[in-house]
Amino acid sequence: MVDVSTKDNTKRTAMACCIVVLGKRVFDLVLANQMGKEMFLEWRKSLALTEQNRPAA
Repeated sequence: MVDVSTKDNTKRTAMACCIVVLGKRVFDLVLANQMGKEMFLEWRKSLALTEQNRPAA
C-alpha cells in the first residue's frame, strides 16, 4: 500500500456503461412501462443472491 496522504486533491471524472440482458417476460414488462425502477432493482437483487448460491461451472 502506498501512502497518498500528501498528494494534492484532484478532480476526476469517470464514466461507466453496461449491457443488460433481459428475458422476454421482464423485457415486455419494461417495454410496457409495467416494471418500475424499484421493482427492477428488487428483482435484480434477488437474482444476484441466486447467482451467488449457484455452484461453479
